[in-house]
Amino acid sequence: MPRIAAAFELEQRHKASTEQLLVAYKDVLTVLEEHVVDERADRTGQVSLDEALAVKHLRAVVETGGGFEAQLAEIETLAAYWGGNWTPLVERFFRPDRPTMFKLAQSLTFVPTSRDRSVLDAMEHAVAHPNLTRELIPTGTADGSVVDLSFASQQWRTTVYAKDRPGMLVRQHFEALVFTYLVEEPAVGTSPWSAARTSATGQRCSCHGIKSSRRY
Repeated sequence: MPRIAAAFELEQRHKASTEQLLVAYKDVLTVLEEHVVDERADRTGQVSLDEALAVKHLRAVVETGGGFEAQLAEIETLAAYWGGNWTPLVERFFRPDRPTMFKLAQSLTFVPTSRDRSVLDAMEHAVAHPNLTRELIPTGTADGSVVDLSFASQQWRTTVYAKDRPGMLVRQHFEALVFTYLVEEPAVGTSPWSAARTSATGQRCSCHGIKSSRRY
């Protein structure tokens, strides 16, 4: 056991170091992409010839490695999982059941058992934006309010809110979040497989219109 614990600690330390290095490299890429120098500048200019050649060489290295856009996009993709955040992986398992979940949401009537209906409001927002070709959907609802995701964990919110696009949600991850919390997440007491579970937030919902004592 001590060896396993030591190996796990070492793995976590290496992971944290890798994440820090990627953050630093992203900053370097961002600055380098925006930094343009004139190789003809003289010694009285803002940059020397040696510095200009160094920047040119660095740009060539980046382009050889795939280019600025590709490398920055790869870092953004990896960043979604930093800190042990594996919630982006849920979407791929939800995808095959997406049509069924939407049909269920549109066919049944859900009634919250408390005043807090944020999960159901989020579900209605997802149903209102079913277009598969849309990668992003707005956080604003039809009545002018903003969809409330306070019921979700910080990792989920990090995954769902679109980076660099304030006021937008990543549609695929938002749908996975909503239906995961609606039918599987014990923390909000909405699991259809265990009606006896108590709700930590009082958001268990009674599902009307079906002959079953199960709770949704």
